[in-house]
Amino acid sequence: MTTLAVKASDLFDNLSPEEQQPQRRNLELAPSTIRDLVHGFERVEAAKPLSDEDKRALVRESLPQTYTQKDIQAFLHILRGYEDKTGVEKRRHTDALGYFLGGLVDYIDQQEITLDTRHLSLLPSHLALHTPKKLTILGDVEDFLGHMMSDGEIMVHGKAGTCAGNYMKGGKVTVKKDCDYNFGQNMKGGELIAEANVGDNAAIGMSGGRLEILGDAIGLGCSVTGGEIYLHGKYDLGLNIPGGNIFHKGTQVVKDGKLV
Repeated sequence: MTTLAVKASDLFDNLSPEEQQPQRRNLELAPSTIRDLVHGFERVEAAKPLSDEDKRALVRESLPQTYTQKDIQAFLHILRGYEDKTGVEKRRHTDALGYFLGGLVDYIDQQEITLDTRHLSLLPSHLALHTPKKLTILGDVEDFLGHMMSDGEIMVHGKAGTCAGNYMKGGKVTVKKDCDYNFGQNMKGGELIAEANVGDNAAIGMSGGRLEILGDAIGLGCSVTGGEIYLHGKYDLGLNIPGGNIFHKGTQVVKDGKLV
């Protein structure tokens, strides 16, 4: 007897974008790797509130032994049928998805990963890396992109929600389209780049790292104590800048917290 090996992702390869919206009933048709991914995600989503470190440990324990980039994308298509959430459940879902995707990329046996989030209505929050991998997102992400990130590189071709770069310690994050308020909040290290506009209070509480904004930034720099900020568009400095260095189009405008 000949056994035909079918990859999880093969279930979706020939579907149109409209057809690539499978519901929960499709899970029973999926190969074991996809079922394992969904069940692992459900375990993380159902967990009680945990510290950032404990959440990452739980994600690691919940991952399958082996999986591919196409498996992750197939998992995201299956997940489209799990978005009937509101209120607290919605936030729990988006947070769990961000931590879970970050863990999947951290531990996959592949250096560069590209994932498409454009079909999702509930987007990943708290998406960050901690190993030297490179993740490209085709679509938008939710809040806290790069939260406490320590390594790796994330490129988002869409928009990002609030607090991108929150407590970021290392690595590099780039967002191609607009970012919401508190961009670079409490940033401690690494490199954070916005290629479009950012919302109010960018770099609030920043103490280290390199932040660059190619678009406009309003109310920037409040409570900055360290790091370097590079501006290219219109900007408006906030109050109370105890430290740090800020440059506008190559000219330094704040040096060690003082206007130049």
